[in-house]
Amino acid sequence: MATAQIAPGGQIVLPPNVAGQLRLRDGRPATLLQVEIRDDGVFLRPLEPRDIPTDTLRKWIVEGETEMEAFRKGAA
Repeated sequence: MATAQIAPGGQIVLPPNVAGQLRLRDGRPATLLQVEIRDDGVFLRPLEPRDIPTDTLRKWIVEGETEMEAFRKGAA
């Protein structure tokens, strides 16, 4: 079992050996992970690469940042 870190910006940082086993290597385009919340924890699954419009990616980033800001305000 390995331990991941959550960075201040909310990013999940996987240990290099875990990223390697999942074929998530540096130098590749950003990899999307499906996140599933379960009763016993969180399940992450790499998604197959696909063409996602840039506008959609930007929208997702803004939504994620907005959610993180709301989370931080609630945790303060």
